[in-house]
Amino acid sequence: MNRRNVIAAMATSSAALMTAATARADKHDVGHSSADGLDLDCALTCSDCVAHCENCVAACLKAMASGMDDMMACIQICMDCADICRACAASDARGGPMSKAIMKLCVESCRKCVTECEKHDHPECKACAKACQRCVEECQSELNA
Repeated sequence: MNRRNVIAAMATSSAALMTAATARADKHDVGHSSADGLDLDCALTCSDCVAHCENCVAACLKAMASGMDDMMACIQICMDCADICRACAASDARGGPMSKAIMKLCVESCRKCVTECEKHDHPECKACAKACQRCVEECQSELNA
């Protein structure tokens, strides 16, 4: 993995964050629903998860640069998780026909990210694990609704 790949991955996150910002602008009540009645809690939680995953990747890259060589799995899983959560946030926010399928993949990805990040004592990894666990709970709740 090189810097270009990491930078490219981080740059693409802006689209999901803009989607989340739009979703936030549409929410007017406590239930985080948009004007058309879509439940946006999963989309908002996924967007938060993207930010934590990317922050974790940055911290793990710094750790690798300072000699820790056991961070590659965490970096790869967090990058995959961020990409999947980004897709889930966008699809859920617009109520796309593939939302539920993407949401199931998001839950699976976040669970793997929680497992990996809990192996590390870095504060960014711990925060990422918590954000991913919240994402699992919120998206699973929406899937079960």
